[in-house]
Amino acid sequence: MKLALALLAALPVQAQFRSAPVKAPVLTPVLAVPGMLAPTLSGPALAAPALLAPSLPSASALPVLPAAAIPAAAPRAAAATAAPAAGAAFAAPTAQAVSAAKEAAPKAERGEKAGSAEAAARLNTLFDGAGKLASDLRAPPAAVDLSAIPSDATPRAKSEKKAAKRLEKDLARIQKYQEMLFARGERAVLLVFQGMDTGGKDGVIKTVVGAINPQGVKVTSFKKPTAAEQRHHYLWRIKKALPGPGGTGVLNRSHYEDIVVPSVLGTHKPEVIELRYDEVNAFEKALAEKGVLILKFFMHISKDEQKRRLQARLDEPDKNWKFSPADLKSREKWDDYHRAWGKVMSRTNTPWAPWFVIPADNKWYRDYAVARILRKAMDRLGLSYPPGPEHPEKIVIPD
Repeated sequence: MKLALALLAALPVQAQFRSAPVKAPVLTPVLAVPGMLAPTLSGPALAAPALLAPSLPSASALPVLPAAAIPAAAPRAAAATAAPAAGAAFAAPTAQAVSAAKEAAPKAERGEKAGSAEAAARLNTLFDGAGKLASDLRAPPAAVDLSAIPSDATPRAKSEKKAAKRLEKDLARIQKYQEMLFARGERAVLLVFQGMDTGGKDGVIKTVVGAINPQGVKVTSFKKPTAAEQRHHYLWRIKKALPGPGGTGVLNRSHYEDIVVPSVLGTHKPEVIELRYDEVNAFEKALAEKGVLILKFFMHISKDEQKRRLQARLDEPDKNWKFSPADLKSREKWDDYHRAWGKVMSRTNTPWAPWFVIPADNKWYRDYAVARILRKAMDRLGLSYPPGPEHPEKIVIPD
């Protein structure tokens, strides 16, 4: 794992993809909490403090879970001989960089040891107990075939009217939990939203995330990297969007574009893509070990529904600004993108950062499902308000 993490800091990697139009505001939480505590998984009890640093997490500096460490992803082939293809949009690691990273890692740790199944099971309980809907919509543990998953399904929702009532109650509970999370400043929540163009990422962020106090929320919408971002590793700009202690971070598109897009467009050699799977899994594991609850949602719509939504952007003057000819280019490779996303989810659907496939043809169901999964997951965190002053009844407020 040190090899993979060493590459994060050593290699400048570019990312090129187009994002959906940015409609959600970028809100920076006002936090002054000095440190991040790594909680146990059985409740609100806390282990030794560790900083939620803005730099890429270092495995050697992380507090481990009690009794055992979280198992790492299975090691993949190293990209020791990878070189950038002509005109590639992404910079591949050079043989010299890989060699230097290997020398920097202790020999005993070059082969990743198998982790503890017990630790994985403890992490998994955060989501196994998150309700029947979360169980229904969680991505399968192996191959994910999006073509076999109905995009217009509405599991666990008897009607739109009843779902709306549940949504209202769930949002109220999420608001309360987010206030507790912010007040304590010990843990954090990271929500990742992905999907095809017009899938509803902006809409669900507006409905679900927009219902909570913006003071503790940081929403970041990722578009094509700037020139400055292209000079850094692809995870560089992601770590800048991470929530602080007590905060809620929201990623509208994310580091997963840097695996999916080069896979579809063929701008990377296979060994480079393999390296990124390990980097992402290690990156998210490091965050989970620091107490960050990670939930990843794929907004799943049909090709017919996308056509209707794209046409609406052309037909309605107020939506013309949303339309981009680049959407049609991506649509031409619909099946390729679906296959790539299926593979990505199967390879990164970990106990510490699970994927949920949200049927999103019906916008009302999309919002209901995301809110319910978030609320149920936060139920499991054992959140509470911090203690106030002793004997408040004896405190006299002067005139």
